[in-house]
This record gives sequence, C-alpha cells and structure tokens, in this order.
Amino acid sequence: MKNSVIDTAATTFLNVQVTAIPHLDANGKVTYATTFTPRSLTVTEPDTVINYQLIDPTPVDVKFKGLSVRPDNSQQFSKPSISESGRLVTFSDANTIAEKFNISIKFTAKDNQEFLVDPEVENDPRAMVVAALAADLERDPEPENDPRA
Repeated sequence: MKNSVIDTAATTFLNVQVTAIPHLDANGKVTYATTFTPRSLTVTEPDTVINYQLIDPTPVDVKFKGLSVRPDNSQQFSKPSISESGRLVTFSDANTIAEKFNISIKFTAKDNQEFLVDPEVENDPRAMVVAALAADLERDPEPENDPRA
C-alpha cells in the first residue's frame, strides 16, 4: 500500500446557533436560558473551524465575552476570535486526539452581567483515518488483495 495522504484542501466548518433568553428566577434575579443548535459537536476532520453565533430572539445586548476549554489542551484548539459585534466567536480544532472537551463560553449582557454556559465538543479523528484508509484502498489496493485481479 502506498503512503496515505489525507486531503486537507477543503476546510470543514461547524456552525452552532445560540440563543440566550433572559428570565426572572424565583428570587427576581435575571438568568439566561441558553440553547445550542446542534446541542453538541463531534469533530471528525482535521483543522475544523467552529463558529458559535448568537441569533434571534437573543437580545442585542447579549454578547460573547470569552471562551475557554477543559481539559486545557492548547494543542487542540486555537485562541478564539470574537467578532466586533460580539455575536460570533470562532476558533479552530486540530482534532488530532480522541477526547471530549467542555467549551466554557462567557457571555455578557446589559449592566455587565456575565454568565457561563458549557457545551461539549468531542474530537473523533479516527473517523477521518478510517475514511482515508478506505479511500486509499479503493484507489490502489495491494495487488495480492485486489478483488479485480
């Protein structure tokens, strides 16, 4: 079998739509019901770009303030970039190890109120390797294993 080369010409983008809706709790304090669509991500391609975007009906004063990853593995995730509007946060995932990560997203709202939400990202580079090996075998099977011979 020839050496496998993974085609990384096309970048994979995973987009997550986020809503953060204010509610009053039993004590009269404002809390935010936050939803993610999709709820969690499984990354199967290398160097995947992940975008979290605040969408309606999220109030305009709710913005992304920061993002951190647990367990802290700086070799998997790039530093996040928050758009000027504060409504989009983007980072890349190397996806070289199989592991589940908690992404802590910090939000800010009017009166500088802050809150955290922790969606999950699961890295599964094995899916990419299996697909690459299958494609490689399809292109160039070993002569003694070639079913066409």
